[in-house]
Amino acid sequence: GETRVVTCLSCGLRRYAELAESFKDDPADFTRMINAALGPLVDAALEHGGTIGHLSNESFMAYWNAPLDDGEHAIHACDAAQAMTVAIASVNEQLSQERRFDGTSFATIEVGIGISTGQAITGGFTAHGQTSYSVTGDCTLLADRTRALSAQYGPAIVVTDDTRKAAERGYAFLEVDFIAAGPREEPVKLFAILGNPLVRASPKFRALATFHDHIFESVRAQQWEKARELIDQCRKLSGASQKLYDLHLARIAWFEKNPPGSDWDGAFRFTVK
Repeated sequence: GETRVVTCLSCGLRRYAELAESFKDDPADFTRMINAALGPLVDAALEHGGTIGHLSNESFMAYWNAPLDDGEHAIHACDAAQAMTVAIASVNEQLSQERRFDGTSFATIEVGIGISTGQAITGGFTAHGQTSYSVTGDCTLLADRTRALSAQYGPAIVVTDDTRKAAERGYAFLEVDFIAAGPREEPVKLFAILGNPLVRASPKFRALATFHDHIFESVRAQQWEKARELIDQCRKLSGASQKLYDLHLARIAWFEKNPPGSDWDGAFRFTVK
């Protein structure tokens, strides 16, 4: 075993329990649909140099810079994530042309992807003659939590600040949250991937990013009405996620009824401290 800085990607199917319930009388088509979705997603990780770790019927974890050296591990993980969104779109297109055994159409499959970069313990572990490669660290837990949170923001791919810093030259990142989501409840900034460097250089993206900076500054300063006005203006911009702004407006309303205090760091927490 050794300690390495790795990038972890957690990919999962959104609303999996709801999907499974809708197929309770049709297990054959459910299995066919899940296999059709997961196969291309795993392939995208492997094609971009990832190592597959935990794999279940609804999610999997992939790692970069472990076990093989990869100096561009954060960018390659983001490349894989982008390929996954293309792959699932292709899967949905194919399924839209097919029918379940009762003649109804397949539901659209959505994926959530969380990516985090940080130090982890890596190595092979053996039990009962079986050896598996494992990556253990806060970044693996944070990738999973970020993936679980991604649905409330809208975009499929959400990364932590460490990944954003390591991959910034290759992508356009937009801050979407500052939340106590770390393993020890430490606050972390989360960013959505909105495109490549051409997108990052565009006036539309720069305007959107500037508005987001001002929104989070206003929230941290507890200037609730100003934050509301900025969100209202931001909704009209190209690339804006209405779901994201609904989330932050709901939080602002909650903070107004539950003032966070003068020493607040600006992060949202699920429980009142």
